[in-house]
Amino acid sequence: MYQYLNPMNRNSIIRLICAGLLIFTGLVFALDPVEHLKGVEQPSETISAKETVPAEPSTASSADMTTGAHRTAPASVYVIPITSAISRPNEFILRRGIKEAIAQNIDVLVLDINTPGGRVDVMLRIMDKISRFNGLTVAYVNNEAISAGAFISFAATEIWYAPNGVIGSAAVIQGTGEEIPLTMRQKIESYILAKTRAVGTEHPHRARVMRAMMDANYVLELDGEVLKPAGELLTLTAREAMREFGTPPTPLFGNGIASDLNDLLTQRFGADNFEYRRFEVTWSEELAKYMDAIAPLLIGLGFLALFIEFKTPGFGIFGTVGLILIAIVFSTNYVVGLAGYEVLLDFLFWVWLWSRWNYSLFSPARVSSSSQGSRSCSDHSFGRWPIYGPKMGAGSNLISPRSPVLCSN
Repeated sequence: MYQYLNPMNRNSIIRLICAGLLIFTGLVFALDPVEHLKGVEQPSETISAKETVPAEPSTASSADMTTGAHRTAPASVYVIPITSAISRPNEFILRRGIKEAIAQNIDVLVLDINTPGGRVDVMLRIMDKISRFNGLTVAYVNNEAISAGAFISFAATEIWYAPNGVIGSAAVIQGTGEEIPLTMRQKIESYILAKTRAVGTEHPHRARVMRAMMDANYVLELDGEVLKPAGELLTLTAREAMREFGTPPTPLFGNGIASDLNDLLTQRFGADNFEYRRFEVTWSEELAKYMDAIAPLLIGLGFLALFIEFKTPGFGIFGTVGLILIAIVFSTNYVVGLAGYEVLLDFLFWVWLWSRWNYSLFSPARVSSSSQGSRSCSDHSFGRWPIYGPKMGAGSNLISPRSPVLCSN
């Protein structure tokens, strides 16, 4: 039926549809602009036998949370995942998660860690953010916390392990995997070790164990037993981390082993004496993590395309592709904050679509035939690309039926 309508009527209907969608999107956005602009998702449902979080603000410190037997109310727990390589998206995820935890008066922050390591600068900022949380912080090594992951676990008040958890091997290296020059490495290690001593002063073994994970020349000896000789880095399994040394006996580098988060919280606070929520990672944060993972490949392809462009005359497809790939790499840090702006992005899309249709309607194309006769046609096709048909003989034009055209002889 649409194809039998007058072209002007078809365009009017399309314009009305675009206008209606534009108005509807604008109204949705106007109903609750704060929720759409703040970029923070509400946490998922509480996973607990209890259904509500205590209404009173939390004033619990890590000292108040040592045992669950003396608690008069269930512990409110917030679980934030730290997965894949440590990079800027992980920092943004943790920052948003801590803000939500503070806003909801959460007692316990659990870091669900499974990472092979990553950037040192991001790791240090994550450690600072963890230390700013006033409640209890628990690192749950869910498979592995290697390199930067070991330092992030170290920054938490308590460290718990999955049965197959592994932690350690935290030497500082270049992003390419090569060794850092001696003087630079000593400066970096000196600074990081000072940070670890400042964080782990209350534990009798932690700072020394962390140094053994980082410094291959350091010898770790406790109770007459050499746990790490010189020439290698320390890496611990869950059971090795829970071995006790010193007087009184204290676990080497952990607080317990749990099969999963429920088991951890049950051991820590007692059955049905806690309620926990999982932090929901947004689509934009997942996209930023993926883009960060393939960034080296994109940079390489981008510079290759630009090199080819420089070797050819003019500016063409290779230059465009190269600039786009490099722009994608540098836009990773901005993509992570797009969650919550879906309605606004949709609104802008329809504004762009509306402008395109208006351009095509108010800037008609003119088509002329041969010298034997002439007629003018107003092309109402989408965008600025009119469709011209081939000539069918002297004095005639064939216009593509896909392009609604008004002609006057």
